[in-house]
Amino acid sequence: MSEEKALRQELADWAKSMFNRGYSSGGAGNISAKLPDGNIIVTPTNSSFGDLDPERLSKLDPEGNWIDGDKPTKEVSMHMAMYRQRPDCQAVVHLHSPWLTALSCLSGLDNRNCLPPITPYYVMRVGKLPLIEYLPPGDDRIGEEIEKLAPNHNAVLLSNHGPVVGGKTLRQAFFNAEELEDTARLYITLRQQGFTTLTAEQVSELENRYPKNEALKMAKFAANLSMMFNEVPFIQRFERAAQAGFSGVEYLFPYEEQPEAIAEQLKKNGLTQVLFNMPAGDWAAGERGMASIPGRENEFAEGVQTALKYAKALGCKQVHAMAGKLDAKFTLEEQRACFIKNIQQAADVMAEHGIRVLIEPINTRDMPGYFLTTQKQAEALLPEINRENVFIQLDLYHCQIMEGDLLKTIERLWGKFSHIQIASVPYRHEPDSGEVNYPWIFNQLDQMGYQGWLGCEYHPAGRTEDGLGWLKKAQP
Repeated sequence: MSEEKALRQELADWAKSMFNRGYSSGGAGNISAKLPDGNIIVTPTNSSFGDLDPERLSKLDPEGNWIDGDKPTKEVSMHMAMYRQRPDCQAVVHLHSPWLTALSCLSGLDNRNCLPPITPYYVMRVGKLPLIEYLPPGDDRIGEEIEKLAPNHNAVLLSNHGPVVGGKTLRQAFFNAEELEDTARLYITLRQQGFTTLTAEQVSELENRYPKNEALKMAKFAANLSMMFNEVPFIQRFERAAQAGFSGVEYLFPYEEQPEAIAEQLKKNGLTQVLFNMPAGDWAAGERGMASIPGRENEFAEGVQTALKYAKALGCKQVHAMAGKLDAKFTLEEQRACFIKNIQQAADVMAEHGIRVLIEPINTRDMPGYFLTTQKQAEALLPEINRENVFIQLDLYHCQIMEGDLLKTIERLWGKFSHIQIASVPYRHEPDSGEVNYPWIFNQLDQMGYQGWLGCEYHPAGRTEDGLGWLKKAQP
């Protein structure tokens, strides 16, 4: 039996088990699984878990396009969101199981985690269950919301609807779903009577002793190739980064190289392209972006298209739009309005391709006169920009210089940033020197469930590889 045929049968068997035990009724729910070739099989629309024909399962390409089998469920976007953000995820289950659906209808739930740590098994298998506000079934916005949460969670709960659960295998996805259903049953049964939960220390001990998987437990480090490995030409730095233990890369600008050449280096060295900047004007002349400068809107728009070309070629899901410097010819209000409008337009272009636009506050010591300088300023801009794919690029080096109070800032901005950068303060060298206790920060981020990248945007004090002792300790 081929791997694909076996996986199709396994999916149908699990579906029938769920149906027989009341986890799904009628045509409710859907299941998907990744094939070895990267394609995806998924339950067809209006199909019942009770009588699935393995040969008639829908087949999608890695981008979610229907290529074979019966017409797929209208909720494909939920599954694709999980796969895009969780490379370890090989199966996704969406159920209308009674206790979790009942939980999703309750008022007063904590959207960040609507199930407390009642049992160790919930912590070990799932950890936290965030709630997504109600959207109609099949609405692509559900996928967009899942995409925001999936890097940090392997399950979410759709309000007045049901759970979406991922796993490294079909078996694990269903085990996770079953554990969630049992925990929801316990919670609803006990909530009127009072109950005890595991303490924070007990939860932490379980997470350390029984990590759900390394991808969930530990943030990922990306080498900044504009600053690191400068001992060799840019195109050779990808190999050096991979050999040093990095799984991702970022840099200021890719535009002096052809996108195909960079893509080849990424593929050859097994690296993820994490981030780069949109064109920022004449860098050598001191320009630092133009998003906030009136009169340069057309140039900014051209830069958006250039960045999009590279992002698509490199599989990069986030780009940074530099704001530019304050210009005495304009009022602060004029520059602020220009910045908001430009970021909105860039976000609209990038949103069509699932790409985030990041805005980054930069300290006034390294970049005097820059428009955007504090996290509070960036945070205040987000609701006015009002685009779901715009996030803060949280550089802890800049933040420590301008504001300090790093952990409380991280907590306050949780969900508003999608990328973190690190460097020692005050000298911007390796993160195991200077005034910031980065090992402690890394541990706190792990405990909080941060699943994004940590960009290493620092100038090595000497030869790059000689200063990477901190990396070996941070990702043993």
